[in-house]
Amino acid sequence: MKPIRIAIVDDSEIFRKSLRSLLERQSDFSIIAEGETGLDAIGIADEDQPDIILMDINMPLMNGLAATRFISANFPETRVIILSMHSKESIMLIAKEIGAHSFLTKECSSRDVLSAIRDAYPTD
Repeated sequence: MKPIRIAIVDDSEIFRKSLRSLLERQSDFSIIAEGETGLDAIGIADEDQPDIILMDINMPLMNGLAATRFISANFPETRVIILSMHSKESIMLIAKEIGAHSFLTKECSSRDVLSAIRDAYPTD
């Protein structure tokens, strides 16, 4: 079975590196790219074609919601999982409406992140 190809897009380098460290310990995951902005996420979706993008909402140049909307419309084979400090239900609903596969708060457990990635990965 080929590994799940993952990109991490968050403007916090510490968060990206911590998340990468967690994910690299999983034998079924491959981290293929990192980015800091929504524009980076779009470029990664186009050039690297990841299976999953883990994306923050608040980022410079283009926020994660705008990037998610674009990626969902133009790269439907890439699933976006929002990982954000926002926990308002209205933001979660917007994220789902624009195409995010799932929404997690940054307060969630490591197990929740791993489960969301495996759940989002198409197994056809």
